Amino acid sequence: MLKPNQRAGYRRAKFLKFNNKVLRFYAVWDDRKSMFGDKKYYVVNYYLADDAIEVLERYGANEGRDPYPKLVRKCKIPKKYVGMNSLGVSHDDVSDSQYIRDSDLEVGQHIEVYNRKLFLYDCDVFTREYYNTVYGIQQPPNCIPPDELIEYPIQTEPPYTGYGTEEDSIASFYRLVPKPPSFDALKQEELDRIIFRWKAKFDMDKMGHGGPDDSKRRFVVSFFMADSTIAVYEPPVSNSGFVGGKFLERQKMRKHGTGKHESVYLTEEDVLVDLPATIWINGYPLMLLECDRFTLRYRNKGNIASLLSIDSVHEKIKIAVGGDGIDGFRAIMAESDATGKSEIYLDSFVQALDRYDTQLDEDEIMALVQHWDTERNGLVKYENFIDAVASA
Repeated sequence: MLKPNQRAGYRRAKFLKFNNKVLRFYAVWDDRKSMFGDKKYYVVNYYLADDAIEVLERYGANEGRDPYPKLVRKCKIPKKYVGMNSLGVSHDDVSDSQYIRDSDLEVGQHIEVYNRKLFLYDCDVFTREYYNTVYGIQQPPNCIPPDELIEYPIQTEPPYTGYGTEEDSIASFYRLVPKPPSFDALKQEELDRIIFRWKAKFDMDKMGHGGPDDSKRRFVVSFFMADSTIAVYEPPVSNSGFVGGKFLERQKMRKHGTGKHESVYLTEEDVLVDLPATIWINGYPLMLLECDRFTLRYRNKGNIASLLSIDSVHEKIKIAVGGDGIDGFRAIMAESDATGKSEIYLDSFVQALDRYDTQLDEDEIMALVQHWDTERNGLVKYENFIDAVASA
């Protein structure tokens, strides 16, 4: 440490020798492991004239940071910061060994700038020549550290609380002001009237907590195509001990075996199966026994003839016509013969059936038409039809 009468001459000589000569290092400060930390790049300028250091922040294109480039203004920086100097104590009163000197700067090493560890990864050409001339050392080449693979925590969706629908609950997680769930209005309008229904009962073989009277209970299971929801209704039965009514409110139903927070729901593919079949609804095994005609049509794509027994329809017609009325029935058909080849149009065919009290519903009439209009030309060979009725 120089005496006071020696400092002025030392500083004057050093200023004349090193004025406007600056050692420039490039540094990086990686603070990403702390909360809200980031990786920043700096330029460390060491002024040889007065051993002062200046730390400037480097900005990339479109980084969006505020324009405050100076991390540390030009001053002497202590090697280990322990607090501010006492009042009346200047830099000259402190030993130079406590401040960062040019001999402490080396590419590939860290320096501590007010408790921030900056890694020096490169320097300019003048700085390399200076260290080679003054200290006889070669500064290492550019050694910028590769980016560490930092695994950021993944923000997962919170579990369903059970209040409202899952779509409404998750909307409040993604937005401060939740938006209502979107839906396809055209699709819902088209599918709003499509409802599949089944008659069902408990599958006692798979139901481990059922009582002896549960085997007598019957249910109506409804599946709504518009939103893939399910409702279960229990028809009231007198003196059964069960009140009846809504067994399950209309709602989406998770598939059996899925987790509480897994959004895997029953679809029409899970319920439109061959009967009898068992499906799990709300933890209960319900065996689907039979379905309505609309569901049958949908499953068979409108082919009613494959759903009904044509022989049973023929028997109904034979009973309505009577054993001695087959010839009269043939005569009625012959009156409407369209081609002279024992063929009759479909409307005349239906009108001939209406003359008798056959008690056929719409589905059975459609089944007859589909069965006997073999060439799909709107004509029925009534001789073959009458022979089939007579032999029923």
